[in-house]
Amino acid sequence: MATESKTQTLPVLPLESGVILPQMVVTVALETPEARDAVGAAQRNGNVLLLLPRIEGRYARVGTVARLEDSGELPSGQKIAVFRGLHRARVTVASAGEGPGLWVETEAAPDPETPSERALALGREFRAVVESVLEAKGEQNAGRMLRSIRNPGHLADMSGYSPDLTFEQKVEVLETIDVEARLTRLLEWYRATLADVTLKDKIRRDVTDRMEDQQREYMLRQQLEAIKKELNEGGDDVVAEYRRKADEAGLPDDARKEFDREVDRLERTSEQSPEHGWIRTWLDWMVELPWSARS
Repeated sequence: MATESKTQTLPVLPLESGVILPQMVVTVALETPEARDAVGAAQRNGNVLLLLPRIEGRYARVGTVARLEDSGELPSGQKIAVFRGLHRARVTVASAGEGPGLWVETEAAPDPETPSERALALGREFRAVVESVLEAKGEQNAGRMLRSIRNPGHLADMSGYSPDLTFEQKVEVLETIDVEARLTRLLEWYRATLADVTLKDKIRRDVTDRMEDQQREYMLRQQLEAIKKELNEGGDDVVAEYRRKADEAGLPDDARKEFDREVDRLERTSEQSPEHGWIRTWLDWMVELPWSARS
């Protein structure tokens, strides 16, 4: 069953563009005075604070109670802090805290210690769908990490690391306290993502196959041309010679049209074919006729 509810007054670190879910470990740049005030208040408050997304001018109804693991300053002078998400907490009311910044009253909302059978089944299905998405993207290493996570609530919250979800979707995951409802929503999104990446992968493979087919066809044509040249070596010279003789013989238009048709046939016919000899005999006869003689 769920852990007994616990009320705490905590300093708030607002998150403008990211969501930190329970179990996540994330480094955050402290870019605003309220962020730095929140970290300072946490250091005086047992290193615990509430990470609360702010979306479209409002705060989320649920935040992540987190522990301040470390803090420091980069060579550039940018102050940073490392947080570990612990569990969800509902925001009940603003409160006067011990120091500057925003403080709120919170009510802890951790996942049940013993997941329901349905949550376990949804977790297995969710893991399978996410692994399929990662495999389609060529990111199998991340899939192996998921297989080590057994708790379905924890598994759902790993979606906070995913680039496939928007900021708004991650806020919805945070605000969905019920594990079964959380996994059901995530499954809906990830099935759509799987359909999208599968379609893109099919298009990519189809394009690759077409390119390979075209390349293979080109190579076969080149080989065929080489074979033709081997079988009809010097054929171009023979054809050119027949055309020259036809010009000299002065064939009439109708006869020249038929002559050129047979020359084209000769060019396409292998020297090993009996037809090759017959065509040449006919062409020789045509150019030897006295076409330009006058009676």
